Amino acid sequence: MCKSWEIGCSSNGVERGEAPEPVGIATLFTGLPIGDDERMPRFVLLRHECQPSFGKPSHWDLMLERDGVLLTWSLPALPAAWGGEGGLAAEQIAATRLADHRIAYLDYEGPISGDRGVVTRVDGGEYEVLSDAGGVLRVRLRGMRSGDVVELRL
Repeated sequence: MCKSWEIGCSSNGVERGEAPEPVGIATLFTGLPIGDDERMPRFVLLRHECQPSFGKPSHWDLMLERDGVLLTWSLPALPAAWGGEGGLAAEQIAATRLADHRIAYLDYEGPISGDRGVVTRVDGGEYEVLSDAGGVLRVRLRGMRSGDVVELRL
């Protein structure tokens, strides 16, 4: 377990890569702000360049703000619309659910503790939940590079 103040730990001190407690998708996304006077939840897309000693290939992390943490998925590739190679459609990219991350990652770029690499911000903005049924979460990202609807399967 890492110290809760370190970048790379969730707010409950869980190390990056550990599986979060199982939670139903409908439970995760209830109570999101609704209405014009409420702030939309934020997202960030980070490029994670991993050190060889970390034992994982470099990848992208898609993080969605929720209840003071960032729900996080690892993406091995990006869709072509986001600057990815090979013309892959978003639904063809496997998204692996990671442990929740600290809110600090919304604005952080730089090295990650434990010699796990470096993260660079690729995009960020707000998102809107469109649906959350049947183990599939559909959100509309509103960022500088991405304005797409994304489906995340859990």
